[in-house]
This record gives sequence, C-alpha cells and structure tokens, in this order.
Amino acid sequence: MGLAPYGKPEYCIDKMRKMIKINPANGLQFKNTLGHIWIAGSAIQPKLRKILQNQRFDNVAAAAQQHLEDIMKKWINNAIKKTGLKKIVCAGGIFLNVKMNMVLRKYLQDLSPVDNDQKGQIFIYPAPYDSGLPVGCALEGYYQYCKREGTEPVQVPIEQTYYGPCYSNEENKEILNNYINNINSMDSRDKFKYDYYDDIDGIAGDLLSKGKVLARCTGRGEWGPRALGNRSIIADPRDSNTIHKINFAIKQRDFWMPFAPSILFERNDDYILDADFSPYMIMAFDSTEKGQRLLPAAIHPYDKTCRPHTVKKDWNPSYYKIIKTFEDITGTAVILNTSFNLHGYPMVESPQTALWTLENSKIDALLLGNYLVTKF
Repeated sequence: MGLAPYGKPEYCIDKMRKMIKINPANGLQFKNTLGHIWIAGSAIQPKLRKILQNQRFDNVAAAAQQHLEDIMKKWINNAIKKTGLKKIVCAGGIFLNVKMNMVLRKYLQDLSPVDNDQKGQIFIYPAPYDSGLPVGCALEGYYQYCKREGTEPVQVPIEQTYYGPCYSNEENKEILNNYINNINSMDSRDKFKYDYYDDIDGIAGDLLSKGKVLARCTGRGEWGPRALGNRSIIADPRDSNTIHKINFAIKQRDFWMPFAPSILFERNDDYILDADFSPYMIMAFDSTEKGQRLLPAAIHPYDKTCRPHTVKKDWNPSYYKIIKTFEDITGTAVILNTSFNLHGYPMVESPQTALWTLENSKIDALLLGNYLVTKF
C-alpha cells in the first residue's frame, strides 16, 4: 500500500489478475487459482517468484494494490446486488489497507443520490485485524446472555478507543528514577534527565514548532493497530526533511513507508477533500491544495492522498492541546503522527519501553505524562 504509488501497475497487473479472482459460480467467493495454500508463505513463495521474476518490487506493489482495489470493489458490488443494501460494515485485516478503503468509500458514495435514504456508506471497524476478534466474541456472548435472560441489551456506540493501560505521574516518576539511575551509572554516551511541567502539552506544541521530534507515552494506550496520539512519535509536518529524520534516524525503516497527519476536528476541511470524521486513521482521503502545500511530510508524495487522524477535543483533550498550541504558533492545525516504536518492534505501551526506545533512537525528547525526558 505504501510502496504502490512509486510503481506502475501495468507491468504485471495481468499476472496479479490470474492469481485471485471472483468465483464465477459465486459472486461473494474468492477463488485462488494458484493451487497452493498460503501457510506462512512457504508453499506459495516459489511459485510467486517464478511468476513475478524480473519485475521491479515497486511495480509488483502497484499491481497488487490495483488488483486488490478492483476485486474488492467488484465483491462489494456483488453483495449489494444480492442484498439491496448499500450501507456496508467491514472487518478483517485486509481493511487496514486505507487506500482500498478510500476507493470503496468513493464507490459507495457514487451509487445513489445524496437525498436517498439508502445512499452508499461504509464503516470500517477500528481494529479489523485479529485483535478485534475478542471484542466480537465478548459482544456475541453478551447478546446471547441478554437473550437467555430476557433482558434488553445496552448498545454503546464505538467512540474514542483509548482502552489500554494508563500510568500516573507518581508511577512515571518511580520508573524514571529507576531507569535513569541505571543508565546514568553505566558507561553510556547518553545520559537522561527529566523535568515536570504543569503545561506539558503547551511545551510540546512549542517544541514541535521549533523542529523537535517528540515521542509521547501519556494517557491510556490505543486499542487497535494505529497510534492515535497517546503512543505516538510526533513532529512538524511542514518540513519534508522530517521524513528522512524519522525514517532513517529513528524508525529505521524504508523511505516509502508513509506518515499520517493528526488534524484538529474543526480544521479538517482545510486540509482534506470530501472530509469525513476519521478518528481511527483507517481511511485515506485526497488532500486539498493547502494541505499539499503546508504538509509535505504528512501527504503521500505521488498521489497526494493522506491517512488523517481527526482529533476531537472531548476525545483526547491533552493531545488536542498540543496540536492547538502548534496551530497558535505556526498557523497550521496539523502535526505529523507515526507509531511510537522502532521498526520491527511492537508499539510502545509502558514507560519502561518508552525509555528504552528513547535510549535506542534519535528522538529529541519523550513526553511521559507531565514529564519531559531528554538526553544529554
């Protein structure tokens, strides 16, 4: 998905179309034409190498993405024809592909007039991959229990998804002292220090405006695969050099892996075309001319799309204030957001892991509750 805009699908799209198709006998069923089972990639890889040999890796990515978008649009259309329903709810790991989700959203919107009650709409479950399964199981159990007991189930809409652990300032201080006493007693090039600030969010917004790259481990951790501000690396999206710094000096990952903009809810329309409320970072959108001009580090360079994280004040007031402070200083109501981890490692959850990641990267500072942790 991230690499696809750099390639040209036409070089091997026909090969992709031959691998997986919609079953002609059942329009809601996919058909694997390769005759191999996808078990940890072992059985399929030799055949894929033979089919795609001498193809550039970016062209393979572009063709795979194009075929995915086409086949999923056809699959959704077959479901609509069978059921007559145009309001679609999607789950499954494949729906982490935000570019495909954008194609499906536009397709559904075009199916019917705006004033039609059955206009096309799409909702993507915030944790569509395996971590969402326990929640579905729990909900099923709850509804079965209510049915058995003859009670009416209480339905709670999905809103903010900060369901993970949270650490108090007292816990953070104890962890900081233990960690720093240990690292500062070693023969290490980097020493740590920390300071407490009542207005840590205002301090963070100011530091971002000065080009600092910060990591944040504050409040409850995010549920699902996306960093939504509480376990994020954040930076100034106006400087394209930020991409190089984070990818090579901090995240240690490939150049083509994209970042996301965290945007104040009230300013969404300034930067995003056909903007919808997008709090889970699971949908791509086209960017406005202003967005392309002001957010070079957060916009995908070739197709000018982005994967926005819309930030509401009442959902995350602390993170909102960081962005608002940045806007007050710079005039831009957006900061760059990427997950707080080194490449190949899971997203940071605890203060200990946050400090280890700070120690082993070139992040400028860590926001740990109300503490600002720096190296010297």
